[in-house]
Amino acid sequence: MALTSPARMVLCRHLLGEPITTSELATRLGSSEPQVSRALRTLRDAGPVHSTRDGELVRHRLATDVVQRLGHDVLATVAR
Repeated sequence: MALTSPARMVLCRHLLGEPITTSELATRLGSSEPQVSRALRTLRDAGPVHSTRDGELVRHRLATDVVQRLGHDVLATVAR
């Protein structure tokens, strides 16, 4: 259900390649940090996003193994 939102799918595309912070994502997407943070929380709660603390920063990354378990077509859609 978390991946049904077009905005969250776009966010996942940015999380596919590298760990990235909420503020970096907001800048890339032209969104506010609170909007990005809410979307990340939804994705984290559902499982396809993992977040790790790096000092004061929290970096987020797409858990491709989790997405792949949903189906290869889902991962292919994210990677598009």
